[in-house]
Amino acid sequence: MEQRATALLVDLCRSGVELRLTRDRRRITAPARVLTPDLREALTAHQSELLPLLCLVEDYRGLLRKTFTRLGGRRGLAAEEAGRFVHEQTRYMDELGPELLASVFGMVARAWRESTGICPWCVGGATCPDPLPHAR
Repeated sequence: MEQRATALLVDLCRSGVELRLTRDRRRITAPARVLTPDLREALTAHQSELLPLLCLVEDYRGLLRKTFTRLGGRRGLAAEEAGRFVHEQTRYMDELGPELLASVFGMVARAWRESTGICPWCVGGATCPDPLPHAR
């Protein structure tokens, strides 16, 4: 059953739909523009599997935003911070799985690039794997 919940989250992330949890982390919220009857039914059917996954996803989004902010700063990311990021990234990979992790990463990176104008893939002269147009 958890595989269906994970697949649902992957599909939503790839579509740019960001599900959120309420402050108490007991209910799922979605943008009204995407909340179709089918999606509402799927969220209800898989709520017990989605809640813990979404807790992890929200925590992972926070880690990414913090790291992207540090990468875009003047000092960049210190070696110790990079090591902690790799450790956390590995932990989230184990808990979320590679497909969901990659989908969340891509969604957060695109949103961060859109809001800041800085591409997290291109920071430091790395080759950007994202085909969407942007300034480097």
